[in-house]
Amino acid sequence: MKKILIFSLAAVLTSTISGQTNEFSEQFSSGLFSFAGSSATKTSTLYLGGPSTYGRGSSFSYVFGLQVQRITRSNFIFGLQTSYESLSSKVKVVYAEYNSHSAGFNVSDGKTILKNHFLNFHPFLGKRIKLINWITSDLTLGTDLGICLNSREHETGIMDNGGKYDFFYIWPGNPSLDIRPRIEFTNYYKKFGLTFGYSLGLTNYENIGGSSAGMKVFSRMLRFGFAYRF
Repeated sequence: MKKILIFSLAAVLTSTISGQTNEFSEQFSSGLFSFAGSSATKTSTLYLGGPSTYGRGSSFSYVFGLQVQRITRSNFIFGLQTSYESLSSKVKVVYAEYNSHSAGFNVSDGKTILKNHFLNFHPFLGKRIKLINWITSDLTLGTDLGICLNSREHETGIMDNGGKYDFFYIWPGNPSLDIRPRIEFTNYYKKFGLTFGYSLGLTNYENIGGSSAGMKVFSRMLRFGFAYRF
């Protein structure tokens, strides 16, 4: 994978053919990150102090990145974006147990948030469309190659016996690489841009740790943000 990334970056930064330009930009985005698949869920029973399930709900996520892209004379685009991602999903907790042998409790205001941190490389191709003076639109297709740095779960809630719980748990089983095809649309006005994108992962999170056959969980994100060209 390193060779592919190095080649992609070198291809963008080299070559000074007349009529072609390089563009560099800073990227900031947020959005709705969650999981899809047969094993993802909106509600769950929680074993206190232990891992929960992958959530169909979204929590606060953010992404910071740098992007370099080349625009050819025919307005064809190819480039690479490198970013740090903090992506969070959420599950509503309705019942809690200390372990499988103890009595459980109904839960109010219960939730568990799984926060995943990635170093993400996003090579892409696309086309620039010039609408009117000072406004351009870039439509790109590419793939996120998200290297998982760490994952942490935060569990909170109030049990019907009056007890409160607040646990942090290091998530042990996420894949080291999350591959997510992504489509993105960026509108630029002079140096400023608005970005909108969607990605759906190909990596089955349930394949990690010897999970049962037929269980599937894939990451997904609807993102929106800002770009600044310099």
